[in-house]
Amino acid sequence: MKLAAPIDPVDDDGVRVFGLGTLVFATATLIVAIFGQEWLPGSPLFEICAAGTLIGLAGFWWCRHRRQRATPRSPQN
Repeated sequence: MKLAAPIDPVDDDGVRVFGLGTLVFATATLIVAIFGQEWLPGSPLFEICAAGTLIGLAGFWWCRHRRQRATPRSPQN
């Protein structure tokens, strides 16, 4: 007997996950760009946040591309 949760997965293509993560990293990048040197001078916080934003943008694009390819297109008459 197979047991399964009676709920659907939250996100099956990753677009929302990458979108939210990219938004969080972009916000952190802006905050660190403005206030980062006052908190921890000489730390790589800006580079880490910027890298997270760029990786998130790439992942967001890839997930949207993958979702569009998986969506069946209607035949044009």
